[in-house]
Amino acid sequence: MKRLVTVVATASAVLVGGAVLSAAHAETVTPANGGPAYVKGRVTASPHLAIRSKPTTKSLREGYYNKGDILALKCYVKGQGVFGNSTWYRLDPTHNANWDGVGYVSAYYIKLLGAKPHHC
Repeated sequence: MKRLVTVVATASAVLVGGAVLSAAHAETVTPANGGPAYVKGRVTASPHLAIRSKPTTKSLREGYYNKGDILALKCYVKGQGVFGNSTWYRLDPTHNANWDGVGYVSAYYIKLLGAKPHHC
């Protein structure tokens, strides 16, 4: 019965052009058009996390997300270390509320809710 529900839910998402969720990683999403997957992550910085134009704290601040916000992460790159963590996530420009550009957030302040995104 569980398999039938998963198949029906997946078919419904594909038919309406929505995202298809993996049963194993509900927070790892693959668009119905077969494009690259993105992973969700939760902001842990308090009170907010700056979105940067490049993977460094010296780059332009493009905006902010608040603690607890869920972000769609397209991929990761190496950049300036933040408390010893040099991984930065590139935001997915089409799946984040209030954000539609290229931007980076430090992985130090993100708790992944699925598998690690691929390298950019």
